Order: sequence, then structure tokens, then C-alpha cells
Amino acid sequence: MTSTLKLNLKENMLDSFAEGMAKIRLAESTGNAREYKFCVMHLFHFFELNLKYHVWLIDKHAIFSDGAKRKTITADTAMRFLEANGCKFRRYLKEDFTWLKELRNNIMHHEVSIDITHWRFRIPRILFLIDLFNKTCEGTKFEQDLSNKDREQYSALTSQHSKKLDEAVKSIIREHTTNDPARKFPLLYRCQNCDNHTATLSRLEQTFTCHYCGSNKVTQDSQKLANEYFCIIHVPTQYRTKTTLIKSKPEEYQDIETDSGLKRVAVPARYICVTKKKLVSPAYYVAKYAEGG
Repeated sequence: MTSTLKLNLKENMLDSFAEGMAKIRLAESTGNAREYKFCVMHLFHFFELNLKYHVWLIDKHAIFSDGAKRKTITADTAMRFLEANGCKFRRYLKEDFTWLKELRNNIMHHEVSIDITHWRFRIPRILFLIDLFNKTCEGTKFEQDLSNKDREQYSALTSQHSKKLDEAVKSIIREHTTNDPARKFPLLYRCQNCDNHTATLSRLEQTFTCHYCGSNKVTQDSQKLANEYFCIIHVPTQYRTKTTLIKSKPEEYQDIETDSGLKRVAVPARYICVTKKKLVSPAYYVAKYAEGG
């Protein structure tokens, strides 16, 4: 046994991820909800180091907040740095980081309350969004460095959210087409149970139904509940536009007379801007906002 443990940034990140996965397996196999408390600690640490690792990939010096390299930047600073360098964060990813951070702080400094049902819905979403972020920012994939057991669990959890989200979108579209075909886009509400924008309102039955987790909430004053407890996503414009450059004249060459004789020079190609309008389908709208677009 060595007298010193040394882990670099990536190894430290992966170690915390592995511990978080182990705590989830232990909680599920034993039914001991206390294990989720330790899972919060490890997954938050993984989340934070994952952000710093991306900063490190861009600029190895940027993760330090002082010249002596004794103190690293905060996770919020890392997010701002990454956004400034072209990395995009889904709305849910920022919200989930804040949620996980608050839980971690409560555990460390006071007392904590974890809704286990909510937790089981939210963790797959967090891992799904981290996976999406890693693949789009610097194209990082860390699954290859995981153990087989952790890799399988990671894949299962991210796929679980992706599959349930896809099923929710299809269910919303079916309901919308059947019950409210006159409206171009269905109104989406945030579900209190799973925190996804996959709930719809039936005013006839005075019921909110989430197409992701299946929860139902009945109320005598649906509009009041919608305004107070659910966040209504705005309905976008009917069209989204895309501007492209199209080459109208190819690059050419011509001979120009100079003091030293004829010289062949290139004449730049000409381009024109073309703006195309594409009709936004309800399915596109639902999928975009349901996944925290």
C-alpha cells in the first residue's frame, strides 16, 4: 500500500462518478434511502469536475483563479468560461446543477430532505444532459474510461431518460391531435413530480397529466394551478428561419497584363444570401422544449 494517493483532474472526476454509481446500485439493491445522500455528494463533485475538465481542455491555466495555482475557479465561473468559448448549456442542465448544489450544501451544512421519487426521475435526466454536453463541447467521451459495470449503468440511465422523453413527445402529439387540433401548438407545463415540461392540461377534466412520469393532478381551479405551480412554455412563431450562403457565380481566373507580362489571377466567387422559412411542426416544438432546448 502506497503512502500517498494521487489523482489527476480526470481521474478524480471519474472516481467520484464511479462512487456515485455504486451508491445508486446500493440504494436500489438494499432499499436504504440514506445511500442517496452520499450519491448526491459524489455526483455533484463529478458534475463540478466535469466542467473544470472541459475548461482545462481549452486552456490548462484557466482552471486556476490565482497566479500561484493553489485555488481553482468555481463551477459558475467554469460555466461562464465555457459559454464564452462556444459551449452551449441546455436550460435544464443549469437548473439541475443548481438543484444538486443546493442538496449538497444542505447535506454539508444543515439538514437535507430528498424526494426519492423525484430523484429517480431527475438523475437519468442529469446524466443524459451531461452526456449531451460532453459530446457537443470538445467532443469528450469518458465512457471508455469507466468500468464495464459503470458504463452499462451510465448507458442504461441515459437511455432511460431518452426513451421516456421520446414516448412523452409522441403521447403529447397524439393527445393534441385528438383533443385540440385547432391549436397549432400544444401548451406544455412543468410537472412538479419529475420536473420536465411534459405535462398538459385538460380543462374539461380539470386535470394536469404528465406524459413523462404519468402523474395526474386534479384541481378545481386549473388556471390558478397553472399560473402558480406550473411554468407555461411560450408558443413560438409559426416559422423558424435559416439563412444560407449560396454560390451564384463560381470562382474564375483571368489574365491581367503587368510590367512583367501576363499574370493569371483568381476572381472570387460571388455569393448571395438566401433565407429559407421552414414550418415548425408541433412535434419539433414539443421535443425542443421537453428536452430543455
